[in-house]
Amino acid sequence: MNTEETRGVIAAFRAAGHPIYIDDFGTGYSSLSYLQSFEIDVLKIDKSFVDTIEQDTASSVVAPHIIAMAHDMGLEIVAEGVESAVQIAWLLERGVHYAQGWYYAKAMTASTLAAWLSRVHAPRQAVSLATS
Repeated sequence: MNTEETRGVIAAFRAAGHPIYIDDFGTGYSSLSYLQSFEIDVLKIDKSFVDTIEQDTASSVVAPHIIAMAHDMGLEIVAEGVESAVQIAWLLERGVHYAQGWYYAKAMTASTLAAWLSRVHAPRQAVSLATS
């Protein structure tokens, strides 16, 4: 990756009012050097680390460190691939701001999403507690 060119592209997006996210943090091409090189707003913790929450595996220590680092840097955090209430509780206890995954909904088409959002955000009917 050309760091100078990328820094310019990120600056242009930021100037246009767009927040900057690092997706799949901790895997692939994302690295700690990006946190030093680029001005970012949000770290998205890769699903592979969310999967190991509350398990006794070698990688189960990674998510807490990513979360602590993001907090220390003043970044918001998104956990990817959340599938259980246990994961949600664990993430909330550690101050993770957002989560995405099948716990909330399976992948869907744009039209299905629009209908789902209409149902989820439909105005609630007022209920009178007065007795007649």
